[in-house]
Amino acid sequence: MFTAPKLEETAKEVKYAYDKTCEVFQNLDKMSRSLKEMGLELPDNKKPIDLFQQDILTYMFYLTSADGDVGWDACFVIGQCCGRVNLTPDWVNKLFLADFHREKFGSALPPSLFLSVLCDVLMSQSATAATNPHPISDVLIMAYSEIGEKLARLDGQISGNEFREHNSYIERMRSYIKEEDAKRGIAVNQQIYERTGQNQATQTRQEKAAPVSSSKPEDGSSLEELINELNSLIGLAGVKAEVNSLINLINNRKRREKMGLKSKPMSMHLVFTGNPGTGKTTVARLLGKIYFHLGILSKGHFIETQRSGLVGGYVGQTAIKVQEVIQQALGGILFIDEAYSLADKGDNDYGKEAIDTLLKEMEDHRDDLVVIAAGYPQEMEKFLQSNPGLPSRFNKKINFEDYSPDELTEIFLLNCRQEDYQVDAFTTSYIRNLFTEQYGKRDKFFGNGRYVRNFYEKVMSVQVDRLEELGDNATKDELQRITIDDVKKVDMATIH
Repeated sequence: MFTAPKLEETAKEVKYAYDKTCEVFQNLDKMSRSLKEMGLELPDNKKPIDLFQQDILTYMFYLTSADGDVGWDACFVIGQCCGRVNLTPDWVNKLFLADFHREKFGSALPPSLFLSVLCDVLMSQSATAATNPHPISDVLIMAYSEIGEKLARLDGQISGNEFREHNSYIERMRSYIKEEDAKRGIAVNQQIYERTGQNQATQTRQEKAAPVSSSKPEDGSSLEELINELNSLIGLAGVKAEVNSLINLINNRKRREKMGLKSKPMSMHLVFTGNPGTGKTTVARLLGKIYFHLGILSKGHFIETQRSGLVGGYVGQTAIKVQEVIQQALGGILFIDEAYSLADKGDNDYGKEAIDTLLKEMEDHRDDLVVIAAGYPQEMEKFLQSNPGLPSRFNKKINFEDYSPDELTEIFLLNCRQEDYQVDAFTTSYIRNLFTEQYGKRDKFFGNGRYVRNFYEKVMSVQVDRLEELGDNATKDELQRITIDDVKKVDMATIH
């Protein structure tokens, strides 16, 4: 059985998913005229919001009674969610469920699902549907998934019967949408049928909330090797000092805990500030692996996203998108690039909702999630001031300075060595002078390491064109050598 604080936390999580879905169905009232024109009459003249609330309430009772009578824990959570604070097991079991046919309900589908699919048809020509053909039914299924899983875990573990009932019900809802898609000739969006509500111990989350990229920590790398890899990065002296200090702080905290000494709780979330191409993503990836070895994270993998991966196009979608990305990142690093873009829109923008949801999820998963928000220095200051909860969550900032001309040159030479190219001293000096000139007139959009990589690829392209004249007669030395003429032929105005 859950403790009182845990039960209250579960009730809040269920209510959050319930309320967000209610907002979506409340907005469907505006489509009532179009629905009637299509011949849809809701039962007993109910509104869409009434239909959803009745369906989800019945489902909650259905699921929590899978192992017998509905208990006090379930009544408390459901009551808090639906505003029925005096809900009792006696009322539920003797009155509500007295004439309830479990088999019949379990083999049917909720009327609100039919309504959702029909509304999706009405919205099928909208800009939102261009990226998601199921904007309403997607929200509905996510609500059932999130609420169902929380209820199935009320006793602290997944109940076998409740879990089977929950999975079966969700799968039939998804299958219905697939069938409707097939009838209308719509390409099935696999994201919808791979959303959670499933036990994470038996199913790996498949969905990818675009644009999101991920990587797992490499096997076999020791903590010492990872720290050495960090310290061997070109430049970033200040960053290395900050990260090594952070590692020392974590190690010291663990030693104190082993000896029974008190340690002040520390937030592991970070803000990375700096211009493009200064190594923020590279360091974030390494940090995930390092935190894994330090026992801070259970997986140490890396998830990268930005505004479009977190902010939706209609009420209710944003919270779901944020929750999906958080679920992917659990146990690892969530890297939000250009995080300031969440706060630079107007009052009617959904970026504020993304930030609010992010803060809640960070608190709920504070023991196994690290969020790194990244962007330009000035813009990130404005981001931190956009919500009173942000400064306390992100109380550690690491600034990534622009690479110096010498460091830019070193990066170029490293790229050459990694691909078996050779550059003589005279050509190297010429390249350093080029980078010094570009560095002197740089602005905040200067690409740094990215600029060097683009320059390197242009030089390689010139060399390839030159050697093509020799064809198979080119020697190994000629294939490896980068000349000053190759460099001079590069149009620097095309490098960004």
